[in-house]
Amino acid sequence: MDYGSKHNGYKSRSSFWKRSLTGSVCAAALLFGTSGASADSELPEVYHIYINGKNAGTVDDKSIIEKVSEEAIQKEQPKFKDMPLMISNLKVVPEQVFRPAADNEKTAERMKKEMTVAIESTAIFADGKPAAFFKSKKEAEEALKQYQLKYTSERKLREYKKLQDGEKLPPLKEGQSRITKLELTNGVHIGEVKAAPNAITNVKDGLKKLEKGTVRESLYKVQEDDTKSGIASSYSMSTDELKKLNPGLKEDGSLEAGSKVKVLVNQPYFDVVIQEDVSKQEALPFQTETVKDASMEKGKTIVKQKGEDGQAQRSYVFKIENGRLISREIVSDHQVKEPVKEIVMKGTKKVSSVGDGSLEWPAMGGVITSKLGTRWGKLHKGIDISGVSNKTIKAADGGKVIFAGKSNGYGNKVEIDHGNGFKTLYGHLNSISVSEGETVEKGEKIGVMGSTGHSTGLHLHFEVYKNGKLKNPLNYVNK
Repeated sequence: MDYGSKHNGYKSRSSFWKRSLTGSVCAAALLFGTSGASADSELPEVYHIYINGKNAGTVDDKSIIEKVSEEAIQKEQPKFKDMPLMISNLKVVPEQVFRPAADNEKTAERMKKEMTVAIESTAIFADGKPAAFFKSKKEAEEALKQYQLKYTSERKLREYKKLQDGEKLPPLKEGQSRITKLELTNGVHIGEVKAAPNAITNVKDGLKKLEKGTVRESLYKVQEDDTKSGIASSYSMSTDELKKLNPGLKEDGSLEAGSKVKVLVNQPYFDVVIQEDVSKQEALPFQTETVKDASMEKGKTIVKQKGEDGQAQRSYVFKIENGRLISREIVSDHQVKEPVKEIVMKGTKKVSSVGDGSLEWPAMGGVITSKLGTRWGKLHKGIDISGVSNKTIKAADGGKVIFAGKSNGYGNKVEIDHGNGFKTLYGHLNSISVSEGETVEKGEKIGVMGSTGHSTGLHLHFEVYKNGKLKNPLNYVNK
C-alpha cells in the first residue's frame, strides 16, 4: 500500500480530529512534539514515530499516522461498545528538514504491529501497582466498598462515613459497636490509568480479583503420609504445577517427611484494618467462700448462701484485621450490679463408722403392712412400712454405706454396716441420697420411700442382720 500521497482519499487531519472529539474514537494520545529547529514554512516536514519510547520510523505524511491509528481503533471498537478507545503508546515528533528522509510503508506496518489500543480507566492500586481496572470511578469505589463489607457491615460503614464527615453520633447502646478507624494497607488508592480494553472488569469480577490477591511462592514442610496430590490440593494447585515448581521431586511419587517443597499461596493485595468501639454488658463472676463447720460431718457441704453473678457495663476498643480480632483494650468499666458471694459450709466433724448398737425407726412414722415370715410361699425377710406423709428414709444407726444402687427385686437399695455386728437393708427406694463408702450418722437421710423393683406399692422394705444372721426388725426397733 502506498502511504506517500497526501491526497489519497484518507480523511483529512481536521475531519479526523473532529471525529475524535465528538465520536467514540479518541486519539488524544497522539502526542505531537516540537522539533529543535526554528520553524520555516518553506522547508518540508517529516514526522518521527515513537512507540513505547522507541523510534519506529519516519513518515512525511501525517495523514498516514491518522489513518493507521483510526484503523487500529475501529478494528477494536465493535468489541468494546460505548468505550472511548485511544492509542496509548504512540508519540509523534514533527521536524522540518532540508533533505526529508522517510519510509512511509515500513513505518506504517510497524505502527500496525506495535501500537496498543487502550481506554482511560479507573484502577484500584495496591503497593503502587494496579490490582483491578474499572470503567468508572464509581465502579471502583463500589468494588472497594464490597471488599470492606467482607469484614464489616453496611450500617457500620455508613456510620463511619458520618464520623469522617464530622457528624456527631449518639452514644453506643448495650451490644453495639462502631468503627472509629478504617485503614487499607499497602497504600491502597483509586486512580486514573490507561488500560487494555479487555482488562476492564465489572464490580463483581473486580471483587473476585481483589479477593484472589497475588500468588507467591512459599515452603511447605512435608509431614508423614503426605502425598504430592494431597499437598497440591490443599494449596489449590494441580500435581503438574507442584512438579513444575519442584523439578527435583522423586518420580516414584514418594516424599520424605521433614523435607520442604515449594507451593503457591494466595496473598491479599491489602489488609483491612478496623478499629471499633464496642459496648458490652458482661457478667462479674461471684466468689465462693468456704466456712468450716465442726458440727457437720467431715466430707459434707451445704450451700448456706447461693452466689449470683454481678453485671458490668464495659467499653472496649477492638482492633480487627481481615475480620480477625488481634487486640482488645478496656477503656471504661462500670459496675451495674454487685456480685453476691456464695457461702459454702464444709463439715469437719469426724463421724464414727460404728453405731451405738441401738436401732431407731427408719421412716417418718407410718404403719407396718407386712412382717417377717412366710408370704405367698416364700420367706419375707423384713418388715414393710407405709402410710407416711413425709417419705424420708433414715439410717437406723450410724455406720458405713456398703451398697447404694439398684438390686434386682429390691429396686433401689441401701445397705449399712454399723460396725458392731449389725447390718441394715432398705429396699424399694424412689431415690438414694448416699454413696457407697460414705459414713452416715443415726437418723441421717439416706433416701426417699418409693415403689421400685418387685414392689406391691409405695413402702419401705427394712431388714436387720446381726453377725450375718437375719433377725426380726421388730425385736430391735419401735415407732
